[in-house]
Amino acid sequence: MKASKDYFSHPVSKLLVWLLPFMLLFSCAHHHHSSQSYKEVSMNSSAYPNAYFKLHFSKMGPGVPEVKGEIEIWLMDSQFRVRDQTGRYAQEILADLQHVRGLGNPPAGMEEIMDLNARASNGLSPDFVEFSGNWESGKGKIIEEGGLAWEPEINQISALAEMVLVPAELPKGGSTQEVIVLGKPGKQYTFRLQGLEDGVAYETQGDWTIYGPFILKKQMKDSKVKGYLLTWEVLDFSRENVKQEDFGQ
Repeated sequence: MKASKDYFSHPVSKLLVWLLPFMLLFSCAHHHHSSQSYKEVSMNSSAYPNAYFKLHFSKMGPGVPEVKGEIEIWLMDSQFRVRDQTGRYAQEILADLQHVRGLGNPPAGMEEIMDLNARASNGLSPDFVEFSGNWESGKGKIIEEGGLAWEPEINQISALAEMVLVPAELPKGGSTQEVIVLGKPGKQYTFRLQGLEDGVAYETQGDWTIYGPFILKKQMKDSKVKGYLLTWEVLDFSRENVKQEDFGQ
């Protein structure tokens, strides 16, 4: 009995016990999903509006450090460019984009949680990652610190640039109200995603602030777990000012 009591009094053991419910929550997120789901989908666009966006991004979850930073997006005709300064690697950025609940990709287990905390404490995250592509050539490009990382198919990365564009179909069952965004009349669209992950019910609330064809603010949060959310907000926005030199070609 004494050995058991000493084990649970150890600081690391206390941390494991505290994180156990969240580890179970995250492990469910890597398994079967049913009912409503959400992820960014490429619009396969060949005629983007001429627009520039600077936005602040934040991703929070239980037991892991907050991910935050600026993202810049340039759109023009068939071209896009994204510069991400949130401290995530390219694969992490793309995985966050495709999470079916819109909350960003959760850590797979305790080892990944510890890795994320260690990386944040030691300043080992990348300063930036860049994504770019041109639908006319069908080629994409990912640049991390140190140079070219790889050249994926354009439809594997284009949804990252298109996250500021209103999709052809909004998530179903939402409600709309008039708001002012960046001093302009816009709309706030609120909706809920409900479903099952391995038999466990989930509910994600989404709030999008829309101005014309653009989404200028987006928040996705877990309705049951406080502090589990992904949000971004446009800080700077301009139209018809993007030029060819912005794409570095």
